[in-house]
Amino acid sequence: SFGCNPSKINSLKRNKKDLLGFFEVHIEQGPVLESKNLAVGIVNGISGISRFKLEIEGYASHAGTTPMHLRKDSLAATAEVINEVENLAKKNKNFLATMASIENKPNSVNAIPAKSLSFVECRSVDDKKRKKVEKDISKKIGLICKKRGLKFNLNKTYDQSAVSCDKKMMSKLKKSFQNLKLNPFVLMSGATHDASAMSDLCPISMLFVRSQKGLSHNPKEFTIEKDMQIAVKVIEKFLINFN
Repeated sequence: SFGCNPSKINSLKRNKKDLLGFFEVHIEQGPVLESKNLAVGIVNGISGISRFKLEIEGYASHAGTTPMHLRKDSLAATAEVINEVENLAKKNKNFLATMASIENKPNSVNAIPAKSLSFVECRSVDDKKRKKVEKDISKKIGLICKKRGLKFNLNKTYDQSAVSCDKKMMSKLKKSFQNLKLNPFVLMSGATHDASAMSDLCPISMLFVRSQKGLSHNPKEFTIEKDMQIAVKVIEKFLINFN
């Protein structure tokens, strides 16, 4: 026991009027700053995220006796979907898509796959764009399965709206960069952060610090001391000149 009283949790509620904003500093967790040879960057928004469970159903038959043109291969269809999802993501700026967690039945080299399960994830700071590309992906899946004579189910399992960083706070952060003669480079956050949750309570702003090789959630995750020193100077200027 921690000696806490759950019934009094509402007493911890913060008053929006008491808060100027929420400012978060985080490693980028990606390779953009490193590719630009920049130590720090200004975040303009946190991506919205949607995830879908995709099930494609075909027919299991013998791999040695079923001609290619007569197969109902669910895994081959899934592979085609993966390619189309990647192509759609590449065509849409500030949009990311990933497919993973693939399960296949029967998962045998001498049997044609009859049922393939996978997950599609979409991310963008622009929710309208994300919703549009989601529809495009669904249409592509439908066309692929129709062409191959397969059944499919696509169900949304998760949806999180994008969050924009406060323009006034971004402007103050930009001035901090300029005072230090740094390039006020702006980038989106593809990952979710505490600032996303805090946006319900107050304006938010974020500063990204360069990640070596863009690694995160990895034992090799690393940020050099010089970059952290630059970040501290930016934070100092930002806070001193906030009002």
